[in-house]
Amino acid sequence: MIKTIFFAFGILFFSFHGYSQKGLEDWDIKYKLKDITELIEFEANYARKIEADTSTAQYYIRLESYRFLGYYTGIIRPISNESYNSLFNVYRLKYGDTSPLENIISKNSSEVGIKVNDKVFWMPIQDILIEPFNNEVKENEEVLLYTLFTNEHTQNKKTINTFLISEFTAYWEM
Repeated sequence: MIKTIFFAFGILFFSFHGYSQKGLEDWDIKYKLKDITELIEFEANYARKIEADTSTAQYYIRLESYRFLGYYTGIIRPISNESYNSLFNVYRLKYGDTSPLENIISKNSSEVGIKVNDKVFWMPIQDILIEPFNNEVKENEEVLLYTLFTNEHTQNKKTINTFLISEFTAYWEM
């Protein structure tokens, strides 16, 4: 009996140890490190170029995974309709099925204020992460964010850039 308990405990311990050691390393591979200030500038320039060429389709989308550092402003608000709708528009056009997104975010979700290079970005956060985020990240503290970036350029020449927080850590090594 004791051997069985030790064996089960050992499997449990090494399973958790393995997951915790590989966790963010795997995320670092999928989520490219990005300067989001440069990214937003690139998207604005690209939008101007597309808008200048009326022979090009004006509606376009982009979806990528990025990680970057930012400072938490300490402010949380309800998700904006614009961010919510744009996330779903882009996801639907890219994958067809929005059910994976529906499982992590809703119209009752929150956005957190993240400051990057003196500019505040409102970023939706997965519902399951809001409580840990509140517990682990303090106001004006730097945080490493793993985000799903969506870019939607509408027929009305409006560009909507959204960073959905998929993971975060207040402790990291670069």
